[in-house]
Amino acid sequence: RPQQYQRSWIPTSSRNRHHLHNWIGDLWSEIIEFSTYGPEERKMLADRRKAAAAAAAAKEEESGILNRDGGEESDEENLSVSAFSKAKKELDAETETNSENSAIETEELDLSPEAFQAAMEAKSSPAAMDDFDGYALRDLLVSKWGAQLDIDFQRNTLLSCVYCNVLPVSFGNKRCRHESELAYLMHLQGIIEILRKYDNLELFVDFIETTNKVPRPGTDAVPFRLVLTEEQLQKIL
Repeated sequence: RPQQYQRSWIPTSSRNRHHLHNWIGDLWSEIIEFSTYGPEERKMLADRRKAAAAAAAAKEEESGILNRDGGEESDEENLSVSAFSKAKKELDAETETNSENSAIETEELDLSPEAFQAAMEAKSSPAAMDDFDGYALRDLLVSKWGAQLDIDFQRNTLLSCVYCNVLPVSFGNKRCRHESELAYLMHLQGIIEILRKYDNLELFVDFIETTNKVPRPGTDAVPFRLVLTEEQLQKIL
């Protein structure tokens, strides 16, 4: 058969099969890694492999120095061994730190009911409400209804109650009573201070986050009824 039509012969010795198997395994590992981890995680894995390879090389070099000339060590060799040992310890410490950081960053989220309850309690803790201001209320309104809506109180003497209403009027609208954004934010801050004074700020924030009502221009506001004692109602009304 002519030479150009002959199939190239691939050795099938156990050694070649071993290298082929390793090559396929490495390729499969890279495919799994690429499909499983994101860019940052793959970078951390690559850095970890480099650190491990450097540590292995340092260990091998150290072993070679110790075994050189039948185990007899000169002053220069002792200095090299000490340098390699120090470098290896520093590398091991750095690798351990990176591993701990990686474990923290890649730790799976706890989706248990207990974890959810703890997160909600942390979110609604008094410390969190202490940091809540006019900017935060403005952002909450925008995230809920897509506009910087106005808010005002309404006393109802017939029902003996007080409402905090989210009005269907946004800042910048012709019907808006605030001349500037600063005046609007100062008004929201005043609303917050009154709600905080009567221990209703957390209830009001939870109400906004969970209500299905929508303030409609010219028609409906979204009312929140304050939870007040008889003494507080008599003082306000």
